Amino acid sequence: MSPVSRADVARALATATAAPRWSATPGGTPPARARAFTTDGGSVVAACYGGRAVLLSWSPAQGYAVDDVTAGPETAASLEFESDTRTVKVSVACKGDIPEMSVTQERESD
Repeated sequence: MSPVSRADVARALATATAAPRWSATPGGTPPARARAFTTDGGSVVAACYGGRAVLLSWSPAQGYAVDDVTAGPETAASLEFESDTRTVKVSVACKGDIPEMSVTQERESD
């Protein structure tokens, strides 16, 4: 993974869209319970609605990028935080209406 230039960041921000887009309830109001989780690779805010997980937002830690996002609503919403040496896989499922996170970490082989 190489450093990103200011021009690359400006281009990415100019074309970025809000994620995720979903309508959990009539009128699109968000679910009542959301939880923030922090991992070595970054942070995730997730919520449950009707027993289905939704990733509301995510932010990679310095040196990490985000890949393979399944924002939901799903039985398990997930994403990966990736660096040059490590992948942190985050999965969020609902226990009732409370989001629960599970994390697995893999080191890149040389």
